[in-house]
Amino acid sequence: MRMKTAKLAYKNAIKASETTDKMYISNDLHELLMEKDMVGFWKCWNAKVGKRRPSDVIDSETDCHVIAKKCASHFQKSCEPCDSVRSVERDGEIMDKINYYLTRTYANNCSLLDVETVETCLRQMSKCKAHGVDNVEVEHLLYFHPLAIVLLCLLFNVMLKHGVVPRIFSSGIIAPVLKDKHGDNTNINNYRGVTLSPAVSKLFEKCLLDRFG
Repeated sequence: MRMKTAKLAYKNAIKASETTDKMYISNDLHELLMEKDMVGFWKCWNAKVGKRRPSDVIDSETDCHVIAKKCASHFQKSCEPCDSVRSVERDGEIMDKINYYLTRTYANNCSLLDVETVETCLRQMSKCKAHGVDNVEVEHLLYFHPLAIVLLCLLFNVMLKHGVVPRIFSSGIIAPVLKDKHGDNTNINNYRGVTLSPAVSKLFEKCLLDRFG
């Protein structure tokens, strides 16, 4: 009896998971259809239905924890600079450019960012995207109370003025994506890492590009 009960619970769990996945996909597609966004619709379709999904077996490993550690080690190599000296020099050049832009802005006595700029950049951001480590999506910011845009504008200007960003801005979720969908999806070298950044940090970067681009 316990075996039959466990088997029934197992089958019900699989059905519930399949139903949840179908509802998640259909809801996103329905929103894009309502907005008459055909390009976004087919991008969403290809991303969730049309493309080949990652394998449950990577380099002969089936344990998800072991696979996660192998992926972390594999993608970490991509983040290490080939030339550490040149990397430091490049960071210095970037900081010099940022200081130049900020100095020029203050010299012209103009505010760094205004509410209109933040709102425009927010409405230009892509929707139906995965969230970052803070579980905040673009839709949360877009459909929140208008006061949130004012507060974000104040936050961004404070960060620019003091040269400091929240620590969570440098945190992200690395998701493995197939390089060649016709290749071997069990080979870890056939995957590239895509970082899912917090929505607020992406909005901040978009505002910077709009202001100093």
